[in-house]
Amino acid sequence: MRPAGTTPAHQTDRLGELVCTNSFKSEDPTNAHGQLKREMLALGSLLLQVAEETRVPAGSALAVDRDLFSAGMTSAISHRETGRGDGRRRGASQGAKKTMKPTRWAMASARTSISAQD
Repeated sequence: MRPAGTTPAHQTDRLGELVCTNSFKSEDPTNAHGQLKREMLALGSLLLQVAEETRVPAGSALAVDRDLFSAGMTSAISHRETGRGDGRRRGASQGAKKTMKPTRWAMASARTSISAQD
């Protein structure tokens, strides 16, 4: 998460800026990193969608172009929150927090989807 202020590691004002590495580790479903990615994809992860669009060659790891990834995350989140892509919210109060909790149906659907892929 981006801190309220900037740090020496941050080079831009974009969301999703990766400051230490460009790798999201292995995609191999036989390890925890790969299994987590499968579950996130089954639940429609925005982060992994943008990562796929901005990936660079890295063997069995999911690695991204840092600049394209942070630009993609900023754009995608801006469009989702505002529906307009200009960064302004539609009728939401600036202090409001949104919390997403998976429903039983979503979790069961994800488990079924993951099991079907095996």
